[in-house]
Amino acid sequence: MRDNDYSGSKTKYGSDAGTAAIKWGAIVIIVGIIVYFLARYIVPLLPGA
Repeated sequence: MRDNDYSGSKTKYGSDAGTAAIKWGAIVIIVGIIVYFLARYIVPLLPGA
């Protein structure tokens, strides 16, 4: 009965390590793209840059 509770919670919440790694990897890549865009195109437009 304990195994059924674990597998049910795992599928219910979807919290396995692979899914979390993919999600956080995508977040890091998106934030990196935003920072690159800001540094490449927006910062040179600022006065004093």
